[in-house]
Amino acid sequence: MAHNDEVKLHFLDYWRVVRIRWPLVLLAFLLVLVTAAVITYFQPREYQSFVFIEVRSTAENPRIFGQGDPNLPIHDPQLAPTVYQVIQRTGILYPVIEQLKLQEKWGRDGRRPSREAAYQILRHKLDVDEVRNTDLLQISVFDPNPQLAADIANKIVSVYQDRRVEEEKEILNRATGEHEHVDFGNVGDVVEINTRLLTVLLDHGYLPVISSLGADAEGTVFNINADTIAAEIAVQLKAEKLILLTDVDGIYLQAGEPTSKLSRLTAAEANDLITKGTATGGMIPKLQSITELLRRGVHSAHIISGTKRNALLSEIFTDKGTGTMIVA
Repeated sequence: MAHNDEVKLHFLDYWRVVRIRWPLVLLAFLLVLVTAAVITYFQPREYQSFVFIEVRSTAENPRIFGQGDPNLPIHDPQLAPTVYQVIQRTGILYPVIEQLKLQEKWGRDGRRPSREAAYQILRHKLDVDEVRNTDLLQISVFDPNPQLAADIANKIVSVYQDRRVEEEKEILNRATGEHEHVDFGNVGDVVEINTRLLTVLLDHGYLPVISSLGADAEGTVFNINADTIAAEIAVQLKAEKLILLTDVDGIYLQAGEPTSKLSRLTAAEANDLITKGTATGGMIPKLQSITELLRRGVHSAHIISGTKRNALLSEIFTDKGTGTMIVA
């Protein structure tokens, strides 16, 4: 009982001190708050730029499947940390430093840091995190210059992808024991789209950028028409519409004649343009992909110029539009 009285007595003593000295306590609190605010204000601001990449095993490694859907590979928890280490190696970051001329940009008083010093600076600005239960890595770069942060993040991904492509181009010929390069002139068709990855990115507010390369079960790399891939993705994601950006304003009945541009046509009319030879060159695969996706449930497709300002907004939000709309 005496022990409890002693505790209560100590608490009362502290309370009396606080009640009597409250101006000093408040002053100390305000001093800490102001000091923190001043330090934060005068510290150089840093911006964060980040990108996501999907990490996968090389073509020669086996895929790991679950007991459910055999088309869905299980997340490999060992792969992301390995890629994390690879991204921070000199083989990736040295080309980034050289291509972006970071030694010159980080130089002071006319003296630029050595490549090793620039490498250490870049590693300090770099953060790589694994997105839980996925095969995605988030690469973040922090820098007072937001544009430079974005450039570094994008360049790291670009260098890493180029390195992976070069590695996977070399396939071991087991008969000769020599490495051979894949012929990227191989042309393939779309068999499967990984909609799970695309859905994860879209649900979190990110815009996936997809290359027009694909691989078969043996790891052979194929070049696939970009319009074909775009159409298949639109179908698999059950998109409302597909918009193709090109270097012309739409479909013309007569090449080079602005007054012959078609503002709207049906899938049947698009097929007629191909049959009669009105559509030529790169417009043929575009129309073929569009008629196929319209048949499979996408409501409309648009062909517009990607070189004109606000062309997309005008096509979507005005009655006249700027390109050609094709409907079923």
